[in-house]
Amino acid sequence: MSVVAKSEGLSRESFYEALSGGRSPGFDTMLKVVRAPGSDLRAEAS
Repeated sequence: MSVVAKSEGLSRESFYEALSGGRSPGFDTMLKVVRAPGSDLRAEAS
């Protein structure tokens, strides 16, 4: 988790807080969390 957080420019604590559900993280933080494992977030019309 520390390596993933660092690669996305987040502190380990911020990364855990974003995933804990205890607060509502910003959209930019969520994008960093999604992109960390090499994933991407895309919206498409159906």
